[in-house]
Amino acid sequence: MLRKTLFGVLTASLLVVGAQGAEAQLRFNVNAGAAMPMGDAGNVWSSGLRAGAGLEFGVPLVPVSLRVDGAYDRLGVKLDGDPNLSIISGSANGVFTLPLMPIYAVGGLGMYRSDAGDGATATDIGFNIGMGLRLPLPLFAPFVEARFHQINMDGGSFRYVPIVAGIRF
Repeated sequence: MLRKTLFGVLTASLLVVGAQGAEAQLRFNVNAGAAMPMGDAGNVWSSGLRAGAGLEFGVPLVPVSLRVDGAYDRLGVKLDGDPNLSIISGSANGVFTLPLMPIYAVGGLGMYRSDAGDGATATDIGFNIGMGLRLPLPLFAPFVEARFHQINMDGGSFRYVPIVAGIRF
């Protein structure tokens, strides 16, 4: 009898919480941090900076949301006299969050516009995948995130990893 009562109370509580938060949520985030080239790119380019913003659309109690991100990366060059590398990117990502856990996985596809400063610009398709940790506070959620990006270019690929800290509103 006690088990049935507890089950009934738990079920009713979940229904009430779900009904209160069933509306869709739209969240905005801003972030900044470091960008580090990987593999062969690390022989030419040095670590740089990253600044970005995103818009996330999700539904409470659903573990997957959609996030659109825009970012600017600037990597230094290891050779004297050569220009820096600038990358402007836009990506559509899925965000998977485990219930009651501050850890999430993120990944998706994007467009990357790279400019080496010497008139050599290119727009290419790529992908990203990573992990993050956010603290769910009532008004804003600070987060830390690291993602692996691969830009698929003619004749090869360019890989780098930005590590950022940000705030989600």
